[in-house]
Amino acid sequence: MINYAKIINNLNYSQIDNRKDYRTAIKLPTGHCGLNKHATTTRENLTRKLGRVRIMWISLTVVLLLLCGAVTSEPVKSCLSEEVFQKASCSDIREFVSGPWAEVRRLTLPFPMYNEDDCVVWHVSPRSMNTTDAEFSLQALVRGEPVEGMMPAVLKVQEKSAGDCKVTMHVEIPKLAITKSIDDWWITFDEDHQVMVGYVCVPNHIESELEQGLEFRNMLFIYLKPQLTSGKVKRVKNDLDKIVDRLSTELRTLEEETKENWKELKTSKCKMVV
Repeated sequence: MINYAKIINNLNYSQIDNRKDYRTAIKLPTGHCGLNKHATTTRENLTRKLGRVRIMWISLTVVLLLLCGAVTSEPVKSCLSEEVFQKASCSDIREFVSGPWAEVRRLTLPFPMYNEDDCVVWHVSPRSMNTTDAEFSLQALVRGEPVEGMMPAVLKVQEKSAGDCKVTMHVEIPKLAITKSIDDWWITFDEDHQVMVGYVCVPNHIESELEQGLEFRNMLFIYLKPQLTSGKVKRVKNDLDKIVDRLSTELRTLEEETKENWKELKTSKCKMVV
């Protein structure tokens, strides 16, 4: 709970000793509200006329904050919620993650793992597995050949306790001198485990984007198991669209990065999905 009385008391009893600091401080809460000019003029005139008289701005300050949205507005969300994403259990991941997966949809990559329009097929194979832990190797192929300069990724699944599943991903791209260790990789499937989504929300390290207020980057990939018949393709395509619609509803409400980029999830990177 914000203690407005304490903030106002600090302004009137501490900052007022320095007129410049006081004037600066009382301007900050209103941000870029249209009432700034009026409020600033009123306050500076009163301060100039009354000097050190302690002026209580409780009503005006609260009204301005409410009108500008500083009190009631929620912080801008940057990442998908677990409720919307619906993470898979460790047992489902261990059982269904192996095999070939075509990366049919994805958000814009924050670093160049491969060409933006490439249809990438990941071959996932188990390296070790027991009742609680598993480790998988992921090899990325484009047109049947390993992506140049990209080592196989390593996916680890650890079941800490019932319902507590930790999934990590380690990706090395020596050609670009990039190593990514992701400590909280999210995975979900459709009901038939033919569509898989991999997701992580990571701190942004791109200076130009940080200057725009983009503190996080959403990395989201949608994979599809190759289908043998046109009937199955149609059914899986329907499941794929449902997942895209579910995730896009929240993605478009996040920070600037995904307000437009979410539309990329509507476009397939592979011909196997129309």
